[in-house]
Amino acid sequence: MQLGANPSPVLRIFGSCNGLLAVCHSEQGVIALWNPSTRKCHYLPTPGDDIMDHDIVPRYWYSDNTVLGFGYDVCNSDYKVVKMLRSKTQNCFKVMVYSLKAKSWRIKDCPYGNPRDFIDGAYVNGALYWVGDEIGKISRGKLIFTFDLGTEEYYVIFEGDIRFRKEKCGYDGTIFIK
Repeated sequence: MQLGANPSPVLRIFGSCNGLLAVCHSEQGVIALWNPSTRKCHYLPTPGDDIMDHDIVPRYWYSDNTVLGFGYDVCNSDYKVVKMLRSKTQNCFKVMVYSLKAKSWRIKDCPYGNPRDFIDGAYVNGALYWVGDEIGKISRGKLIFTFDLGTEEYYVIFEGDIRFRKEKCGYDGTIFIK
């Protein structure tokens, strides 16, 4: 994946924070953090065998349906990339968390899932936000849940009827859903 003045059209920007862009090559599955001002790029390593167990749907690693998030962990002064994965044998979701400071991946269980329309997380005030469902309930987005990048804990911030058109973003401490 070459990043420079004219990035490839197959690159998907899935987050930005403090001047860094988080990009994914939709055909190769390569993830990178790119500083367009300096044109420096940090490529994330492929997770080791201990992280990528066989229960995770392989297509989620390289698919356009991969749900990603990127933000800054103010508690630990660290940038983190979050990748949401679905198990192929169990009714559960997991997240993989990449720490730029530790330069490594780790995996965590996720009590929520079915991210609505496979939309990437919106970053606001140290946390990533998704519209989704509780595991085992397919209700087309009945809650907004968050993953705190500092504590790496999940919280539900809203439950109810949520209707939107694939657009959400975070700006100046506020999350918008349209």
